[in-house]
Amino acid sequence: MLEPADFDDEPDEPSLPQDRLAWLRHGWIGPLGIALVVSLLVVGLYTVLVGGGGEKSPQGAETTTNPSSAAQVATAQEAIAGKAMVNGTWRCRLQNESATNGDMLGDVLPDVLVVPAAGLTYTWNDTPGTYTISPSEGDRSGSKISRVEFTGGPLAGVSADHLLSEMNGGAAQGTLYLAPVANDPSKPRRYCYVN
Repeated sequence: MLEPADFDDEPDEPSLPQDRLAWLRHGWIGPLGIALVVSLLVVGLYTVLVGGGGEKSPQGAETTTNPSSAAQVATAQEAIAGKAMVNGTWRCRLQNESATNGDMLGDVLPDVLVVPAAGLTYTWNDTPGTYTISPSEGDRSGSKISRVEFTGGPLAGVSADHLLSEMNGGAAQGTLYLAPVANDPSKPRRYCYVN
């Protein structure tokens, strides 16, 4: 008959965590490793809390490089009154003709529309032009709808619906729907946006 095994006779296996950390108690490598880890944690925490990474101007003041706020300019009073398009740099997209999910926005176009703060002028890809603007029916609270007719320059003959929505900070958001020109594939349906 077999007797049950006596587990007390077997040698104890060494505890792995104690053996792995035993080198920390002897010599100078352990304290040096701990000091290195602690110093890296302190430097990392200091960098996170203080911020760092800002560019310094020659006078020593930090400058921020936020492209969206740098591109935003105060909207001219003529635009707020509906007598001009929202001034600023506009980017355009094609209208998605095959949209089935309601997403009317297609590909981003390389074209750039720039509207100055004064006068009824514009530039389309650095080529100047002129336009007229007149109020349309359907203004809502906080927004104005206008009809734009491009009378000169690269967009001559194109009509558009202009929507201005006021924003905080003196800048207004503008949306422009450029109607297509019949028999001119270079002037399809496009949506343009500013701010």
